Amino acid sequence: MDEIITVGNSQIQHGKHNDRAYILSFSEEDGNATVDIVELLARKQGYSKIIAKVPKTRVALFEKKNYVTEGQLENSMYEQYFFVAKYLSEKRRDVQNMDEIKDVISTALSCDSKETSGNFEIRSLNENDIDAQIAIYKTVFKSYPFPIYYRDFIMEMMDSHVTYYGVFENGEMIATSSAEVDNKSGLAEMTDFATLPEHRGKGFAVSLLQQMEKDLEQRGIRSFFTIARSVSYGMNKTFARCGYSYSGTLYNNTNINGDIESMNIWYKVI
Repeated sequence: MDEIITVGNSQIQHGKHNDRAYILSFSEEDGNATVDIVELLARKQGYSKIIAKVPKTRVALFEKKNYVTEGQLENSMYEQYFFVAKYLSEKRRDVQNMDEIKDVISTALSCDSKETSGNFEIRSLNENDIDAQIAIYKTVFKSYPFPIYYRDFIMEMMDSHVTYYGVFENGEMIATSSAEVDNKSGLAEMTDFATLPEHRGKGFAVSLLQQMEKDLEQRGIRSFFTIARSVSYGMNKTFARCGYSYSGTLYNNTNINGDIESMNIWYKVI
């Protein structure tokens, strides 16, 4: 799997799995040197893309180095964050399924609301739930950009800045998700949604999203976003139904479900 390192004071994920370097958080203390080191790393390792999430005040720095904007976010303080990208190969830049991506977005933006059905419980997860959670991930995803198949990784995330949730029916976990909070930016990424195939179509992703929003608002977090598979009608409709705004697509960005896929950005401020 890809590894997370520190360059300057910024966090970088990189590796062959996603074939990229990803600046997860760009420190206010860092500048040209950090950007150059990340590009040098990416070129040395033969990666074909660099992606970064940066505040609006740092976008110009990346634009001078030929990065392009692919999406944006807003937080509750009305600060903007941008996803900027640099392609190191023409093949990585070439998007073969643009018509499908556009249709998913159009369908999501025009969909109706949906009610959940059945008797179920939603709650936050603890270490006793991890094995069931991993079993769902292994069933749903052929591959994933982060090591969610490993108990130690999920434990580490639980102990730091991620809250996991599950939907239970008759005591069995049938769906899961997570909220990853960045206290510095005030943003929470709503991610890791997975529902067992036999339980899809019941609106569990919407229910999970609404529960996470409710809990996060009580903690003072009012800005949410997701990076959703661009070809997933279900997940894109989930965020549209819950009032999220589409703001761009990260092209050929993420190794998920067995291939490098483009990802759509949705955000919401309450």
